[in-house]
Amino acid sequence: MQQLNIHISWPLFILLFLFQSGCNTVVTHDGCYVVDPHVNGTYDGECKDGKANGFGKSAGEDAYEGYFVDGKFQGTGKYTWKDGDTYAGQFHNGKPHGYGVLIKGKKRQEGIWEKGELIEEKRAINKANFKF
Repeated sequence: MQQLNIHISWPLFILLFLFQSGCNTVVTHDGCYVVDPHVNGTYDGECKDGKANGFGKSAGEDAYEGYFVDGKFQGTGKYTWKDGDTYAGQFHNGKPHGYGVLIKGKKRQEGIWEKGELIEEKRAINKANFKF
């Protein structure tokens, strides 16, 4: 059996590694630092101490527009996943927290969120249940 020797230079090795892992690589940021790696690509907005702080827009593989504190989503905002799903509402410490609406495909979940989990879903009012 014949042995195959391949010599790859370090720059080429690094380039091949980055290309191979491209789907799993987080985009580096340009502008203020944003904690969420999925939107840490470009940032346009207010900064404080090198971190997103105040109102801003950040985009990487996903996108977020809203308020930040210390680089985390905080307050009111809208998160859009690369597939078009959205969450619009309140955030705390980088996660949905408070009132918000998640639209995933054709499914809509609206209600109160806590630490990223829906804890109280708003029920649709059925007018047939009311008598006037």
